[in-house]
Amino acid sequence: AGYPIYKYTYLGLGSIYYADFMLFHKYLYINKMMCVEQSKIPNRMKFNKPFKFIKLKMKPVSEVISQLGRKTKYLAWLDYDKPLNARKLEDLDGFSQVLAPGSVLLATVDAEARHVMEAEDGLQEKTDEGLLTYLNESFSHLLVEDIKKSDLSRNDFPRLLSKIIRAQLDKSLSSRPPLKFHQLFNFVYADGAQMITIGGVIDDEGAAARIEDSGVFALGYVRQDNDLVRISVPPLTIREKQWIDSNLDEQLSAKKLDIDDELLAHYIEFYRHYPTYYETLL
Repeated sequence: AGYPIYKYTYLGLGSIYYADFMLFHKYLYINKMMCVEQSKIPNRMKFNKPFKFIKLKMKPVSEVISQLGRKTKYLAWLDYDKPLNARKLEDLDGFSQVLAPGSVLLATVDAEARHVMEAEDGLQEKTDEGLLTYLNESFSHLLVEDIKKSDLSRNDFPRLLSKIIRAQLDKSLSSRPPLKFHQLFNFVYADGAQMITIGGVIDDEGAAARIEDSGVFALGYVRQDNDLVRISVPPLTIREKQWIDSNLDEQLSAKKLDIDDELLAHYIEFYRHYPTYYETLL
């Protein structure tokens, strides 16, 4: 679709494991990278840095926005491990204002309503009613309707967060015509806690036709709306994975392996992307 990702600069939030940096260098061929980490662990971050070309910024991501090159195309992943709040929306607004056309922006946040209650000091009552009041005061200005108690359920809360993030991106980019946010990703998955990731391309209106012509919109895991792709696959041994892969064309019964039918169906949908892990003693 005209987006040479290997030429982009990857900007990700820090972790001593640098897993996303290693994957994106290996599979996307990106060799310009910036890691942002606000925890006070500079020695660990420097020691574990897998590539010399990674520029390390030991500060909040909000303080990096003004330093970004206005003509540089970024693949920026704001991979938060905490719930959505006003500060994160400010980060999204800041990135939306400065990223060059053609850049890719993704955001990940915790999608457990109970974790908002635990994390937010501004929440006076640690109850559903108090949470509802807090959410409406914080986010209802971005939505057509007020947030309801039913939106707090485990299944509906990720969709609510997706709407809020998308609305913030659309609002931010309204000040940069003709740029728009062309959504590609809208995932919900469990990484300990339930998480959502929403992402896409910031580009002009004509980009939609170019992306569609490339066939990307036809991929099973691409979403342009608020319907989330739920990633929920079973942990499998290597032998189980090989057996399922070799019998994909048959009517597989989950009972043979004591695997939940829904999880097996999810695995079959995403088997090409399922990672293989090995346990070893070091």
